[in-house]
Amino acid sequence: MVPEQWVEACSVFIEGDIDFLTCYVITLICGTILTMDRRLLIQAGIRYFFPVIAGLICAYGFSAVVGEMMGIGWQETIMFISGPIMGGGNGAGAVPMSEIYSEVTGIDKGILYSQLNAVVALGNWISIFFAIILNYIGKKFPDTTGNGVLMKGTGINTNEAKYEFKFIYSDLLVGMSFAAGIFILGNICSKIIPNVHAYAFSILAVALCKIFDLVPKRIEYGCHELYQFAGKNCMTILMGGIGIAMFNLASLFEVLTVRNLIICTVVVFGGVFGSWLMGKVVKFYPVESAITAGLCMSNAGGNGDIYVLTSANRMELMPFAQISSRIGGAIVLFTQSVLAGILL
Repeated sequence: MVPEQWVEACSVFIEGDIDFLTCYVITLICGTILTMDRRLLIQAGIRYFFPVIAGLICAYGFSAVVGEMMGIGWQETIMFISGPIMGGGNGAGAVPMSEIYSEVTGIDKGILYSQLNAVVALGNWISIFFAIILNYIGKKFPDTTGNGVLMKGTGINTNEAKYEFKFIYSDLLVGMSFAAGIFILGNICSKIIPNVHAYAFSILAVALCKIFDLVPKRIEYGCHELYQFAGKNCMTILMGGIGIAMFNLASLFEVLTVRNLIICTVVVFGGVFGSWLMGKVVKFYPVESAITAGLCMSNAGGNGDIYVLTSANRMELMPFAQISSRIGGAIVLFTQSVLAGILL
């Protein structure tokens, strides 16, 4: 129903010479990470990543075994099912991952994106189902939950960073300049280490800047305002353009099989299992640990966090969910970019 010349125009705008997709993704990376509360990263960061990593290991390991048993192969299972589900959703996960895979394999980004986006959607709905189950477990076994508090003996519930600046339009230009600089740095590093995508280096650079408080607050504020502007005004443009230029329904339906549904369920279960056990080791309440470090890794990013936390009746855990979706997703993206050069 869409004229061919419209499709071509959308392709040029989204992923061609204009490359709006890259602009949006790097804005997302800078805005979400820099606007996290630094105190939260410092106080809970190191300890929190133990259940995140444990969940990733179990999700990858369990699904690789099941994928091998079901005839897909462990390599394809990790690259096209486990990684996308655990990779931070659509904009910060499936989209850049499809670009990474396309550069390595030469396969069209649209075909790859459709495959990855399909399993991300499956993983998201399965994560919501598991959130309902964990909420029930918390009610049935009260000693397993802090009812919205993650760490035993503390009530850390900090929100994203707050700014008292008055907005001026040049703040958007400041945010653009910082995002461009970060992406240039990521590209330079990617030239030095070609097997790792520029996105992964960009994410790592922003995270280090936030942890070590290297970015002036006014620049942080500029990135925050740019991210808010893009999120409110550009999401429809992005998703509409991706739908026209990149989305392939035939590839989507090929992925929606019973076998993939089983493996996607195993991925989500592995994330819950690993983060539950490691959460107990680091003195987290296991239900909250499984929800934030497990399900908020396997859901569909920011919107998925809302769905999962609402289903689990624990919206106060949003800051930790964001760490999983953004920083945890960055770890997965970095991992997949390295594995792509080895396994694809």
